[in-house]
Amino acid sequence: MNPQVVRRGFSVQQSDLMCKRGCGFYGNAVWQGLCSRCWREENQCTRTKQIEDDRALAERLQREEEAAYASSGREEARPRPESSKTHSTVPIVKRLFTSAPKYRSKVWKHYYF
Repeated sequence: MNPQVVRRGFSVQQSDLMCKRGCGFYGNAVWQGLCSRCWREENQCTRTKQIEDDRALAERLQREEEAAYASSGREEARPRPESSKTHSTVPIVKRLFTSAPKYRSKVWKHYYF
């Protein structure tokens, strides 16, 4: 072998490839140097915290909206949509379950007799 071997390319230290948390697994540059296990743990904590923050914000906004609506004095004037829906759906249901019109039987009579 030639004692003067020239290596081409790049070299990466083993410590550069390891997870930044020091768990012993290999990290990934896309995951900020963390391995898949540590990335999932960190990402799950971040996601859980974001969900809790969003829920708290939604509850606070709901309370503010209810307080603003109650102070405006419009609560009595608001119509109830359920009562108007029941009257419009009953005729449709009745129409679906009634027998077919008689003119239809006369039309089909020519085909069968």
